[in-house]
Amino acid sequence: MGKQDISFKTIAERDPLSTLRIFGHAPLPPGARVTPIEREVVTPIKSVDHAFLVESGAERWIEHLEAETSLSNDDLMQIGRRAMLLAMSQRVPVWTTIVLMSRRRVPPALPEQVEERQGGVSLVCWPRFVKLWEQDAAIVLAQGAEGVLPLVGGMNASAEQWEEALARITRMRDREREKQLYTELSVWCVINYNEDRIREVARRMTADMKELLRESFREIFREELQEDRQQVLREGLLEGRQEGRQEGRQEGRQEGRQEGRQEGALEAARQDLEFVVINRFPGLLASERIAELRDAGQVNELFRALVLAQDRAAAEAAVQRILARPASTS
Repeated sequence: MGKQDISFKTIAERDPLSTLRIFGHAPLPPGARVTPIEREVVTPIKSVDHAFLVESGAERWIEHLEAETSLSNDDLMQIGRRAMLLAMSQRVPVWTTIVLMSRRRVPPALPEQVEERQGGVSLVCWPRFVKLWEQDAAIVLAQGAEGVLPLVGGMNASAEQWEEALARITRMRDREREKQLYTELSVWCVINYNEDRIREVARRMTADMKELLRESFREIFREELQEDRQQVLREGLLEGRQEGRQEGRQEGRQEGRQEGRQEGALEAARQDLEFVVINRFPGLLASERIAELRDAGQVNELFRALVLAQDRAAAEAAVQRILARPASTS
């Protein structure tokens, strides 16, 4: 789970009403009640990104949101299955919206429907696609809610709208809250790479916030580099080019450096853990304490627990439970 996925999850959880006003399939009626529902659908392995029950008078329906940085045919099938299981388990109409967060990973053509057939059974889903970078930032600013302001970093915002978002964050009296929102804002600027916005956010950030900004760059470019490298290897193998064979041998040598890989994985895991602590539960774990963790499995378990924790009490209990167990010595 990348930093932008964590940020989207955080935004949706802290302000469901504004999230649906921005991304819902239709305008919410006045007085509508929005209730988050269980993310697990039928079985624990079928977990939706976000699902909200909307009630307005006698009407009831579910807004099903899936936020994606990249989208494959398999992803679409999985989303379609989750929507079907959600409809079956809740027995109310389900409207699925797929929020595409990065313009670099969008398929050339988006389908009008997703269909899967198994014998005499057919599953059909008509998802709605929202390209975040094409959305007018005015819809976020109109909410008057600070919690959704980081989304402006990834949206189509005029200079005036951008300045308004920054001004609203800067006017906050809670410094920790301001730090959290600036950190999230930087993530959304990075994902669609707006150099001017990134520079402006960085100018207002403290040293530790800038380090998180740099890590966001590293994470995104690491993923893209890995995809490019795998593509080069595939082409080299298919075409029998010498360059491909040399790259393959180099990859093998790199993979042989077990110790170096483990240390790199541990450092990346610690950085991700620190990011989720700052954004979801500030002050829960000090940076110095995170740096002392030497078991990558333990760090990853903490990361998953804090991403899924419903509130701070649950997060504190998870941290105490995980850290109380002896770390692996392997």
